[in-house]
This record gives sequence, structure tokens and C-alpha cells, in this order.
Amino acid sequence: LGPPGVGKGTYASRIAPKLDIPTISTGDLVRAEIKRDSALGKQIKEFSSTGKLVPDDIILTMVRARLQEHDAKRGYILDGFPRNASQAVEFDKIDTLDLVVNFDLPEWVLLEKISGRRYTI
Repeated sequence: LGPPGVGKGTYASRIAPKLDIPTISTGDLVRAEIKRDSALGKQIKEFSSTGKLVPDDIILTMVRARLQEHDAKRGYILDGFPRNASQAVEFDKIDTLDLVVNFDLPEWVLLEKISGRRYTI
């Protein structure tokens, strides 16, 4: 968990290989489904093209399916999920989390990271 720019994806990509578990990114799942041009992918594309968020039930369907894959049986890191309390409640029906990490940085650091500027301290 953590705000945009805190480094969640960066840390996940570094930790997952060391633990030999996948990083499951909802953004990656969405893009892959659109690329597959499946019925679900077309539905997702329709939401995206109108600027709407992909509904929770679709995200949960993709996450549930991904967790059934062999490489996720020993564990996984979720990136970009859950995004809201509803997703968290529904996910609790799918699996139980052993660990949640909350990344925190001062607001000024986040703003600098997001803007791409760096200061030497």
C-alpha cells in the first residue's frame, strides 16, 4: 500500500524474484486482457475509452483467475490492488493475506519523485 510515486512497483519487482513469486499487477492484467482482444478485453477497452474505471467485479475476476495459476500457489505480491475498501472486502473472500506493507514518504519527496525533479540533500 502507499501513494503514487512511493515505489511500490519498484520494490515489488526487486523482492518477487528473490522470493521466487510473481508480482501480480492489475494494470498488467488489464493491458494483457485488452491485447488478447477477448470478450472481457473488449469490455475493459470500452470502459477505458470512455474514461471510466474498470469495475471492481471485472478486476476481481481477473485477479481470482491469476491467483489460480501455478506460479502463484507459493505466494505472490499484489501491485495496484486492492484500490478501494470494496475490493479489499471481496478479496478477503478469495484469499487471506499474510503480510501487508505500507510504504510512506514525506509529501515533498513524493511530489519531487512524481515531477521527476531531484534535489541533492
